[in-house]
Amino acid sequence: MRTSIILLIFIALSLNTCRKNTTSFDRYTIKLQSESVGVTEAWLRLSVQPLTSEDRFVVKRDTHYVFRGRLNSQDTIISDLDLKPSTTYGYTAYREAEGQQAGKATTLDITTMDTTSHDFEWDIYEFGADSGGSSALYDVAIIDENDIWAVGEIHTSETDKWNEDSTKWIRPYNAVHWDGQEWELKYIYVDYRGKPNLAPLKGVFAMDDGKVIFSSGLPYLPTNNEWKLYHLWDMGILDENDGGVDNIWGTSLSNLYFAGRKGTIVHYNGNSWQRIESGTTQSIRDIWGVKDSVSGSMNIIAIASNIYQGGEIKVLRIDRESVINMSTAGLPWALDGIWFNKHHIYIGGDGLFKRNCIECSAPWQLFDTDLTNYFSHAIRGDGINMVVAGAFGEIITYNGMTWKNHLSDTYMSPGSYYAVDVKANLIVAVGHKSYHGYIRIGRRF
Repeated sequence: MRTSIILLIFIALSLNTCRKNTTSFDRYTIKLQSESVGVTEAWLRLSVQPLTSEDRFVVKRDTHYVFRGRLNSQDTIISDLDLKPSTTYGYTAYREAEGQQAGKATTLDITTMDTTSHDFEWDIYEFGADSGGSSALYDVAIIDENDIWAVGEIHTSETDKWNEDSTKWIRPYNAVHWDGQEWELKYIYVDYRGKPNLAPLKGVFAMDDGKVIFSSGLPYLPTNNEWKLYHLWDMGILDENDGGVDNIWGTSLSNLYFAGRKGTIVHYNGNSWQRIESGTTQSIRDIWGVKDSVSGSMNIIAIASNIYQGGEIKVLRIDRESVINMSTAGLPWALDGIWFNKHHIYIGGDGLFKRNCIECSAPWQLFDTDLTNYFSHAIRGDGINMVVAGAFGEIITYNGMTWKNHLSDTYMSPGSYYAVDVKANLIVAVGHKSYHGYIRIGRRF
């Protein structure tokens, strides 16, 4: 009898031990999700709970180890950068103990995107007159293929003179709008101290909801079917040491950043304006932002440079109401144009440069020197598509895998494109040639 009792106790203890081991192996919740997928790259989010410093995990593509080691966070973004276009891949993630799989694995299938075409049909539109002032377009924003704005100053045969009864001086136009059929020259007036004011426009930015924001060096925000001027000097936001803010980026009318001359940066939260100290007096040439996929915060970066005289250069990450200097190792003294997505950041100017991380100190890498022939003024992207525009009409496209220089189709001399935008299969670049404002539209076919 005693022997039987002892045997039963031993069996019970053994079963309890097995249950504890099973619980130990299965107590981890492992999720593998697709963060984003490109043409030759994929980013996976590995989520593990609970997580200790001793745990090791594995992510495999077929038999290839994409990741193997310890994690620093319960949410980790893992990249796989050597893939083929339009191909399906299977991934497996699991905890590893003593070199073996421990517990259940989780699986994920992803399919990479296909490349887009480099084939574009190009149209040219010219604005201005040979007599009078020199016309130029400085910025462009695509809402859709039937709604495009370009801004600058456009002198025609009808401007820069008195009207018929000599009571009004006819000023140059400061914008031009595409409605899907034709371009219409526009006057964008704002009220200033009770009187209509017209100034050359330097910047334009389109929100996802179609709202359009302008800048003459001062912000113009949409209200009803008009625009309201915010005179930052009269408001006491800026002083005599600050410069105009030509460049615009934001996510909504309650989260807008304007940056420009003398290193001036301001932020609008929908109710009030705040000047942000940049730490430089160099002109800010461009600004862009994107949401961080892990933290949910916004990465906003501006570049400062004097592209004509040299001096210091700055790559500035804007964190709420402060600025953090990013590494400039590997960059030239002339910077002009920035664009980035969640994973890659590009800067133009005297060459085209790239870095595969935002919050790191890795040096900037110069692209193949044969890619660009002239100075690059502007960079913009949309999904896997990217476009670079610059001096002598140079336009370069990226289709998710390869680059193509379209200079043989887009060359112009003398002249430059100062800004570019891209949406889906449409590219619009704006600038000047001789005394005329120029727009070149590329439509992918």
